[in-house]
Amino acid sequence: MKLKGIHPLEQHADKAFLGLMGVVLLGSLASQFLLQPNHVKVGKEEGLPPQDALIPVAKAARELQGKLNATEPTLPEVTVGPLVEEFTTKMAAPVASRRTLASLGEGLKLGGAAVSEVVGDRVFAAVEVPQPGSAVAHAFRSTIDPYERVSHAGLASLLPAQQPFDKASVSIQASFNGQDLKAALLKDPDDSGPIEPVLQSWWRDIDILGIEVERQEQKSDGSWGDSTILPSLPGRVDMKKFFNDTVRGAGDIPLAAQAVRQGAEQIRRPAYYRTISGPEWTPPEEANDDTSVVVDQSKDKLTRKKEELARVEANIERLKTAPESTTTPRDGGEGRGGGIGGGGRGGRGAPPPPTNSPSGTTPKLSPKEQQIRSQELRAERIRAEIAKMEGEAAPTGATPGAATSGAPTTGEAALLENASVQVWTHDLTAQTGKTYRYRLRAMLISPFFGRQASLKGDQQALATQRMMPSPWSDWTEAVSIDPDEYYFMTTASERDGIDSPRATFELFKFYYGYYRKGSVTVYPGDTLAAEMRLPPTLKIYDLEKLKAAVAVGGSAPTPAGGAESPAGRGGRGGRFGGGEGRNPGDMSAPPSERPAPPDERAPPPEAPAVAELPPADGSWTAAPKSVRLAVDAILLDVAPSPTGDSRTAFEAYLRLAGGIIGIREQSRDVRDPSFARLTRSAEQGVNAAKPKDAEQGPNQGRPNGQEVEPPAPPSRPSGGGGGGGG
Repeated sequence: MKLKGIHPLEQHADKAFLGLMGVVLLGSLASQFLLQPNHVKVGKEEGLPPQDALIPVAKAARELQGKLNATEPTLPEVTVGPLVEEFTTKMAAPVASRRTLASLGEGLKLGGAAVSEVVGDRVFAAVEVPQPGSAVAHAFRSTIDPYERVSHAGLASLLPAQQPFDKASVSIQASFNGQDLKAALLKDPDDSGPIEPVLQSWWRDIDILGIEVERQEQKSDGSWGDSTILPSLPGRVDMKKFFNDTVRGAGDIPLAAQAVRQGAEQIRRPAYYRTISGPEWTPPEEANDDTSVVVDQSKDKLTRKKEELARVEANIERLKTAPESTTTPRDGGEGRGGGIGGGGRGGRGAPPPPTNSPSGTTPKLSPKEQQIRSQELRAERIRAEIAKMEGEAAPTGATPGAATSGAPTTGEAALLENASVQVWTHDLTAQTGKTYRYRLRAMLISPFFGRQASLKGDQQALATQRMMPSPWSDWTEAVSIDPDEYYFMTTASERDGIDSPRATFELFKFYYGYYRKGSVTVYPGDTLAAEMRLPPTLKIYDLEKLKAAVAVGGSAPTPAGGAESPAGRGGRGGRFGGGEGRNPGDMSAPPSERPAPPDERAPPPEAPAVAELPPADGSWTAAPKSVRLAVDAILLDVAPSPTGDSRTAFEAYLRLAGGIIGIREQSRDVRDPSFARLTRSAEQGVNAAKPKDAEQGPNQGRPNGQEVEPPAPPSRPSGGGGGGGG
């Protein structure tokens, strides 16, 4: 039956709508799987497929871990407000409104020592600090460990720009009598008069804050130039600065004094810098001995130490029986030398000038008595070392404070109980070819600092001085530093019917811890020049790799030798002056495979060991195989000398720089003490690089084959600079 009055569209509208919705649904589903995959939002990143949703999370975790591991994180800026300024101002102001307090009566005294600080109009005696004993200076040359160079920024300006870091320096040593200082503090100058000794509670923390050194350079006419105060040592304890920066009043002194006591070893006897080549550093009192003595390195260390003690004891007996006028200074006299550019004859060691400085309660010793006392102290130190080697207790009477190591001393008596506190420091600004003299003084904690309210008006100035200096010691004898280059004529021949005049010269150049030697035969018109072969074990280190190790807090590995290594008297400074304050046994040279100590009885190997090849990480490369020395001198002629032995009576005439004519005499050159000393140094440099075939000693792993007990250090010149080549 046909419907009437209903349009066909109306009849099928519901079906059309349902079909349209189905098409839309199918299109939406198709777009999800056919046009683009599902996307998600993670943090600020949108449109990420589900499988990549964890990538931003991992990235953020890595960034956070990097910030946690950063060695120099960005810190928030701290703003100092008015509160800090107000606190600082009040701390600097006096406690009471009046500087002088009303007298409350006599202070309580127990056992004769005042313990009360109730004063008033009382006047305290000035403290007459004792003068240090006779100072001794000794020149020393070696090669500084590159690790020291990158560890202490201030050291860079004192070392050569390029490796090896060969360095000449002077060490200065003296003794300080703490018992005399205590007597001066307790001294009552007028007995029952108005002047009283300093209150004991003021000076119970007194100690040495540092050693100050003054230097003078010798002029060409033999006189002394202006005085210079030496700067503090880079990377070493600078307790004077620490004290000035941290102590604001008397209440700060006890805590600061505790830090001073903890760092006493490095304050009084700062360790010399770690070395990788050259003779071992020794304190000046020990180094200023008869260096012509050759030590037999084939003997064990204990035997050598006993022989050293026998020599010192014999020297003491000789000094005791010798008249006063025959005791000779450690330096001085005249020396000719052959140093290139040395500059004429050497100067004599000038006698110490008179001094009006107070010297405590101990009478001033004569030069002879000072030498005897110095040798006796040295003998006591050697006996203590022998006893330690033998496993026995140190002998009774060993001098406290006579330490010879850079490690902290155990059992050293307190300052005021010690009659011979050994102090030394080093001059790294000294220059080769020059002659100097030194004097030193001890800088002590002032017992008057911060006591404004307890001091009378005319003594108020004492309260502003944190440190109290001792008088200057007497000047040391003159000490000369060898030039870098020397030459000596060893043989010569005048013109004959077969050949022209000729001369043979031996040239020396200081390189990598020792003088290196070369020989050349020249004829008229030839220049003095020689190529000097170097041991194959010498190394040049990668400073950037060392800097990277320092930046992450690393340190050079310890060799098997520990404290017995040649760097045993060195160290990395204390807790206040840079470095970790380790003892020298914890200090060693940069990493590498290193030859063992030499054994002159064993034949040298035919070829370098495989361990001498550069390491895979490139931390070092081989040093040059040779070094060249060319002297600005031309041989003009050779002729018989009017004076001298007939077999070696020849003179060489040389044209030097500036057109100067110089004369070298063969017999004089070969007898020159400098020639023997430099020859010995060259031999030591060769022996130090020899590997040891037999048992590996405690110094296995040291660079450049440096020995535990090197041969006797080369003797120093007996006078001033070299002969200037003429």
